[in-house]
Order: sequence, then structure tokens, then C-alpha cells
Amino acid sequence: RELPGHAQPVDAVAINAAGTVCVTGARDGGVRSFDAATGDPLATMMGHSGPVLALRFSNDGAMLLSGGADGSVRVWDAATGTPGAVLSGHSGAVYSIRWSADGSRAMSASADGTARMWDPKAGALVGILEGHEGPVISCDFSPDGRRAVTGGIDGSVRVWDAATGLPLADLGGHTGIVFSSAFSPDGSRILTGSQDGTARIWGVASPPAVEEVAGARDVILSIVPDSRSERLLIIAADALPRVHDARTGEVVCELHGHSAPVTGGDISGDGARAVTASADGTVRVWDALTGQELSQSVAGAPVARTARFSPDGSQFATVHRDGTARLWSTASQALVHELKGHSNRINSVDFSEDGSRLITASQDQTVRIWDARTGQAICETPPAGVPISSAFFSPSGSTFLASHADGTAALWSAAVPTRIALLAGHAKPVVSAAFAPDGSRVVTASREGIVRVWDARDGRLLASLEGHGGIVSSIALPPAGRRIATGCFDRRARIWDLESGALLVSLPAHDEAVTAVAFSPDGARLYTGDGNGNARVWDAVHPRERASASGTTAGDKTADAGLTSAARTRLLRQALARRQFAEAIGAARAWGIEGVDPAVLNSLAWNGSTALAADDSRRDLDLLRACATQAVRATRSTNPAFMDTLARVHWERGERDAAIATEREAIAVLDSQPAPTDASRKAQRERLRADMAAALERYSNPSSPPDR
Repeated sequence: RELPGHAQPVDAVAINAAGTVCVTGARDGGVRSFDAATGDPLATMMGHSGPVLALRFSNDGAMLLSGGADGSVRVWDAATGTPGAVLSGHSGAVYSIRWSADGSRAMSASADGTARMWDPKAGALVGILEGHEGPVISCDFSPDGRRAVTGGIDGSVRVWDAATGLPLADLGGHTGIVFSSAFSPDGSRILTGSQDGTARIWGVASPPAVEEVAGARDVILSIVPDSRSERLLIIAADALPRVHDARTGEVVCELHGHSAPVTGGDISGDGARAVTASADGTVRVWDALTGQELSQSVAGAPVARTARFSPDGSQFATVHRDGTARLWSTASQALVHELKGHSNRINSVDFSEDGSRLITASQDQTVRIWDARTGQAICETPPAGVPISSAFFSPSGSTFLASHADGTAALWSAAVPTRIALLAGHAKPVVSAAFAPDGSRVVTASREGIVRVWDARDGRLLASLEGHGGIVSSIALPPAGRRIATGCFDRRARIWDLESGALLVSLPAHDEAVTAVAFSPDGARLYTGDGNGNARVWDAVHPRERASASGTTAGDKTADAGLTSAARTRLLRQALARRQFAEAIGAARAWGIEGVDPAVLNSLAWNGSTALAADDSRRDLDLLRACATQAVRATRSTNPAFMDTLARVHWERGERDAAIATEREAIAVLDSQPAPTDASRKAQRERLRADMAAALERYSNPSSPPDR
């Protein structure tokens, strides 16, 4: 039967639940209702100033919603066509509208990038759902009205708390516009359809943040839970580690005593003790319930990089810049064994699960295994040709994984070190790695933003987890289950399926880069920390993709939000303080240097050019020149020390004329400044002037080539 009346094309239709009335919306701005049995016209509803794009009856059929290209949503009496409230607020066309089951709420999705919640009877705005990167195309309420789902042109599907408007989940998977999204009648699943040619079914057990954990004043470096899932040790790039309640996120105690940033630490399995290592040269043991330091600082050793408890908590190990590791008694803090053998600094230490052995990875390109009872070396690997950034045992202790600075990793037999497989594929250094709980798989993450899953028996690549919008900072696996959590500099933590590599959920974004992730030992919670010093505790029962019409799962589509300039400054300053110049150069290249503190850029340029070996790439020197140039510009060429650094970088790049000109300008600026009256500052100025004059003489000597 033909339903006449509109003078322009019809873009929207709807029929009530009883099947007795149908409505049409056209580009002339009109809405018409008809008797569905006879086709007789019932009412004409005019009000929109442009095309009508969406229509929806309430569940009882008494009310009608219309959404238009004019950005308005209008409420009508479905029987008479009498107009009700006009819901105004969108700044773009309304593509989709829905009623809650009880008719007390309405929702609209718009080209302005938001969805809005309304009280349709009062005509009042209830909430705004913001988060999509572009127009929102589809929306729906769960049957109980407690949740909402939206799909957008950005390919994302987002789940919301309908009462508060807070995001619950970002379901990554589609690679095209999500034209439709709907809850199942029982509310347990969501069905979505996309321009990418797939329909997807999702489970919707939502993962709200249980608690925001604040308190740290700088970048969170690590989150360490105890084995009972009762307490967490959170270490940030400040001098004040904190112990938190693992369930609520509340601060249990602060560990006061360090005078410089804490570089590493651990909490005992029973949650009773904490140990921390600091750049102040001390290692301290604490009561994790009260925050009381249990003894004087462990002394008589070079600066420790980190500390790790044995599984039973009776001992802890520290690793040091001089290439030694040390084993201490937790009860007395007395030195038990000094482990000597590495010829360069040790980067990591790990205990076997039975506590009988330790494994250390070193800058000297080797891994060593030690007897924890005697302190004697059991075996070592041949030099790898590159520094070893970390090494740790498999759950059984029969194998271990070593991560290399060149982006590779190696699986080894632990009894007599024999390499099982070389895991090659990452283009940048591996920053985090872990064994699956059953030891069957190995997971590696690198600075290129890709996580890879490998077969731990033969090193075969099983899956690549792609879709991160920046550097992957950390990974974690729960002690049981088949999931992987990743933290990324795009401000998001994500949960993946270990078996298939499919993305299960992308959690709502932090305000800064996610720098640490960890599961509770019971797998019930996920902890995430960011570059602002904030941590979150999440319910770890996540939405999960159940099926895909195409049989494939694509990566999450999230923009690379990057880091703020303040966070980049903090992270670079931290790397420079540890004298990790290569790490700082790589970080500056990955994050960018825009807005970074000029003093930090100058320090990076000076120390980086000193540390670079002759065979380092010219790309590094290009970056250092950019750092030095930006530092000089930021200070309007009034800081002669910064200009001296720029001249040095020019020289290292083989730009003799530029080096000479810049050094001369630096000397002129220094000479034009008033002489300090303070004796120490005067002496410092004289030393700088002498160094600059010597540098200029060197640059001007044709027979004096650059260092490289």
C-alpha cells in the first residue's frame, strides 16, 4: 500500500509495537502518521526546519520522537500529532533516537560528536555522552535502562552508564562507520553493524573504574600487588612510594625517607613488607602496614637500580650500577651474598618461583643464573652482541626469556644455557615481556606500539596485537586466565585475548599516558597508572567480543593523544637523571619535543652528543640539533650555555661553519651580560668563558675533525 502526502523524499519510517500505526519523516521537515491496516492518514506533524532523519515510538506507543537535520529532537503525541517538548542542544544533525524501556528517558545521537540524554516530558537535558572522534551515528538503551551504547563514524562502539553519562567501555574492532548498535532483549549482548562489512556480537559485562587512586606527584613507574590481592606498592618518579589498599585504592601508608626519586621496589607476597631502591643511594625496608622504616638504610653498596623480594619474602635482591647484585636478609637487612661476575651494570633481577635461583641481565650482553643459597654463579649465556634489558624465568623455571636492546628476545633452556629460539620481529627495543601463566606462550611489547605473542616451545609468532596509538609502556598477564593487559602512551589500557590476539576492550582513557599496568593475583582487578601520577582500579570482568560475521578482529582505532609537554619533560628528566641517554633520545623521538623545558632539551643535546658512539645514526644527531635549537629559541638566544651546546651539536654533525658562528655568538652574549658579584658564580662564568674559547679554537682549526 502506498502512503502518500510528502512532497519530498522520505528518509525515516517507524511503526509502533502493536503494529497499528506507522509514521514517515521526509526532507520537507514533516512527519505523517497512517493507519497501518488501511493506509489512511491520521496526522501531520510539522516543526522541523529541515529533513527528518530519525523516528521512534515509545514502548507503549503513546509518544513519538523525531530527530532532524536541524539538530532538534521533538516529542509528539502519537495518537493526535499534538507537539510536546522540543529537545534542543545538538549543533549537528540528529541521526538516531531511542526511548528507554519505561519511557522516562530519551537518547539522541548527533553529527556534533555527542549523544544526549533527555527527560522527554520535562523537555530537559539530563546528560551528554562525549568521547567519539566524529559524528555519532547510532544509539540504544539496555532493556533495564542502566546502560547505553553508541556507534560512531570513528568505528568505535562505546558503552555508557545511562544514569551518570560516564564511559564504561570502548569496544574496538570495527574499521568502518558503525551504522547500527542495539542491545539484545535480555541486555547481555550488543549487536553492531558496520561499513567494514561485519556485524559483531559483544558481551557487555562492563568494566567501570572501581576507584581513582591519586597521590603520586609524578609519572607512575610501576604498580606491584602482593600475592594476597590486599595491598599495592605504587612507585612514581618522585621520592615518596605509597602502599594502597588493592581493593579500594585508598592509601594505606606513605613511605617517607628517600631524598631522591625511587627507581624500583617490591612488596612481599604477604603484603607485610616493602623494599625500595632510590637514586639517593639507599635501599630501605618498610612495614607496609604502617609505613615505618624497619631499620637504617641498607648501606655500603653502589646505587641500586631496583630491588626484588624472594617468593617467601625472607630475602631480597638488589642490582647495582657497578655490575654486582646483592642478596639481603629481610629480617636483619644484613648482606647475605654479593654476586660478582658482570662487567657492566645489571638491568634486572628475578627469582625462580621456588626461590632457589636468581637470574640477572646486564649491559655487558650476558645473562647469569645464581644459586640463591650460596651466592655462587651457576651458568651464564654467551654475549648476545647487544645489551640485555631484562631476563626472567618461566613459571616452571626450566626456561628463561632475555629481552635485547635491538628489539629481539631469546628463549633459553635454564639448566645448561642453550638458546631455544630468537624472537625477531620488533623494529624497536622490547620494553616489557612476560610468560603466560602456564608457560606456553611469551608476550613481548616494544616501543613501536606492537605487542607480539610467541609459542614458548619453539619461538613461533602466534599473534601480533596491533592498534595501539603510541609506545606500549607495559604489559601484564593475570596468574590464571587467558588475557593480556597493555598500557600505552595514547592514554589507554587495553585487554586482549591471549589465544586469538583479539582486542576485548579498550578502557576509558586516562588524562595522560598509561605508564604501568598490573593484575591482582586473583585476576579480579586491573591496576593502571599514568604520567600524571594517578592510578585506577578496575573490575577485571571485561566486555568481550563473542563473534564476528567476518571471522576477523581488527585493532582498536584510537587517536594518538600523546603526552603533554609537562609529562614529556618529567619523563625525559627522569631518563637523564639515570644517565640513560640512548633511552632519552629514543623517547624524545617517539614523543616529540614540543613544549619541553629548555633546560631539559639542552641537557639532552649536550649529554646525548657526548654519549653517542661514532657509528650512531645521523638521525640521532638531527634530533639533538633540534633539541638544542629549540632550547636556544625558547630563551631568545640569551642563554650562552644553551648556545654553546648548539655549537657543539653543529660540530658533531660536521657543520664547522655553523659551529664557529654559533660559538662566537654565544661568547658575545656571555660577554654582554653583567658580571656576577657572587664569587662562586663569577668563577663559574669564568670557567664557561674559558671552555667556550677553547671550543671556538678547536672548531676553527682545520686540522681538528669532529669526534665522529
